[in-house]
Amino acid sequence: MLPTGLSRLVSQCACRTYATIPEHPVALKAYRASSPLNVREQHARLFKELGRKHGRKDGDNPELAALKDRIRAHREKVAETAGRRGRIRGIRRVKGSDGKLKETVVGERIYFPNIIFRMVRNHTPPGQPYNPYEATFRIPQSITKTDIRGYLNNVYGVKTTYIRTDNYLPKIDRRQGNIGRDKKVPYKRAIVGLVDPFYYPLAMEDMTGKERLERMGWLEQRYNITAEIKSSQSHMVEEWMRQKTGNKKWKIAEGDEEEPHSRKAILRRVLERREIREQKIKLAKSALAEMRQRGPIIPPQPPT
Repeated sequence: MLPTGLSRLVSQCACRTYATIPEHPVALKAYRASSPLNVREQHARLFKELGRKHGRKDGDNPELAALKDRIRAHREKVAETAGRRGRIRGIRRVKGSDGKLKETVVGERIYFPNIIFRMVRNHTPPGQPYNPYEATFRIPQSITKTDIRGYLNNVYGVKTTYIRTDNYLPKIDRRQGNIGRDKKVPYKRAIVGLVDPFYYPLAMEDMTGKERLERMGWLEQRYNITAEIKSSQSHMVEEWMRQKTGNKKWKIAEGDEEEPHSRKAILRRVLERREIREQKIKLAKSALAEMRQRGPIIPPQPPT
């Protein structure tokens, strides 16, 4: 009977393990592809094959490659959806007479409502500073707070913090001559809180003398206020004289359009009439003097 060590050596030499059989390349690739990721990483560290590709050109393992594919597909889907939602609707390309494609609008035109947002100064009591973080508007009564917020944000890019509104109903007055009644147009006041401060231009009472002159000059150059005021005043005077005299064709004399109701215009008209009267008197005097120089007038003798 052989010793224990010798028998072990003989058994090892007689037995051939499968590990010594060289693996086929296809079988090796299939084995690596089917083995878990942790096993492949351990084998790569053991055999210093960490940089070797695992059957992919980009070098990523299947799990990471699948994750990247899912992320890429999601991004492409989001970009496609955003492009479809953000497209400009209602426009199509039509080939013109010159053979070039032109963009035309499909459908009917839609107009904005005919409303006016009138910005006014904030109510500031005497002795208190002006609040630049508020803005006051006068708007029609049909406008809501949501409309105000959307209009200011989309048109002017103004961000608001709060909006307070109140309706102003005008007082009903009797017309001239107690015939019927009259009232002004009602409006809604909106006080809007601003994120960015806005300083309203100073009022005339708060300006210095130089600033006031510059402001009046700019207003006159831009809007021609003086001419508009004089024109409206002359029209009012004409209407008043027509009602007083009963003459529908009555008009202000030429040259009095500037200031028809002023003292200067009245005195000028008086002087013009006086000059006309004096000229007539002078003409009459000269005619009488010529007649006296010719001698007495002898009446013709009746025939005998």
